[in-house]
Amino acid sequence: MLLAGAFAIIRPYVAAYAVGLCGFLLAILAVLFLPTPLIRLGSRVGLAVTRPEAAALCAILALGLAVKLGGLLYPDTVVIDLTWHEKWQRTLLRGDFAALYFPSELSSGPGEWGAGVKIPKSPLYYVAMAPVALLPITIGAGLKLVAGLLDLALIPFAYAFLKRIDRGTAGVVAALLYTVTPLSYLILSYGSYPTLFAQFLSVLAFAVILLAGRRLDRPAVFGAFVALLTLSLLAYPVVAVFNVCLVSAFGLWRWRGAADRGDARRTVLLPAGAALAALLAFLAYYLQHVRVALASVGTLTGETARERAGADAGLLAAPGHIAAVALRNVTTGHLAVLLVLAVAGAILLRRGGGGDETRRTWQFLLLWLLIMPVFVAVDAYVELLLKPLFYTMLPVAIFGGITVVWLWRRGRAGQVIAVLCCAAIAAQGWWLWFQRIAYAGQPPN
Repeated sequence: MLLAGAFAIIRPYVAAYAVGLCGFLLAILAVLFLPTPLIRLGSRVGLAVTRPEAAALCAILALGLAVKLGGLLYPDTVVIDLTWHEKWQRTLLRGDFAALYFPSELSSGPGEWGAGVKIPKSPLYYVAMAPVALLPITIGAGLKLVAGLLDLALIPFAYAFLKRIDRGTAGVVAALLYTVTPLSYLILSYGSYPTLFAQFLSVLAFAVILLAGRRLDRPAVFGAFVALLTLSLLAYPVVAVFNVCLVSAFGLWRWRGAADRGDARRTVLLPAGAALAALLAFLAYYLQHVRVALASVGTLTGETARERAGADAGLLAAPGHIAAVALRNVTTGHLAVLLVLAVAGAILLRRGGGGDETRRTWQFLLLWLLIMPVFVAVDAYVELLLKPLFYTMLPVAIFGGITVVWLWRRGRAGQVIAVLCCAAIAAQGWWLWFQRIAYAGQPPN
């Protein structure tokens, strides 16, 4: 309501929208404060969701719905890549599937990668978004609506992954941190919707690992895991690389510490499933792009890398250059406070004891988090457009939730620190979102 009121003051000609939006969101808020369906859903997946936790999650979802969807659907909100997505969505709706499937303008890499660089970009996102044409709204508004809903759908997973290891309170806080993290607003305003779609599919595949990993040797569970992972690999190529690295590394780590032959068999299924998913994705789509991708590798590893490194292209200067790029990414994503909380949370979860399930969850979340520093080093030479940071938003929030709860239980001083950290994260995220909506990310004249 405060955001809507601020926008109405700045842009009086959309005041009617602001008032209508408030009424609409308040109605949804009343519906979302009904926790019973959430409790029933949790019981079906083996999570004993308590009523206070369900009520808190509903409130967090309502908050995200109001702020994120409200901002996305605001008439003056500028989404940077929306015009590009509308163009290819209309191309698909006209029946020109070949223009999206085979190498074309859609395959063009970012301008920072150099002229002529092409990367495979599967039409899966646009195929999945085709039903938005049936809605009584514009295609652009439909794409923004679905993107906002996909982002909101990730919030319960922050809770579920921690509730699985009996840390429900930390899970609720993690859900809140994900809702207010500045990066979640950046990805919506940049219009990186295929990336968000791929990450949503990835989290579904990861949920199979963390919530049903003990049954991975069952054909139905393994089939669901491979299917979801394959779709995530098809959805966006950079996320595909992240997923194969993460799932394979986790499977090998677990295999080394397997307690028995059954556990070893299940863990081997992880890299095997990743390999199978990669093969299926390659045959279904990436095979068409081998030639153009190989032609672009030389440019990316040569001229593009040298230009991005600049004066720091030498081997001795590499550490300093990578550190500078990492700092710039953290600054752009307003991640400083969250990263401190996340690193502390990773340590606290490891030292907090618990059974094998806790250790298993910690291992997976840690590897997921490590995607950020590993690929930020790559980002120092090939512009990845914050993709490693977007990809790790969820584990950052999850580990951050563990730290906030730990601080809260340390007494009055810890509670003050916890509140200040959460307030700082929310203030950064919402101020960034306000700037993106009101001024398209540019300072006012």
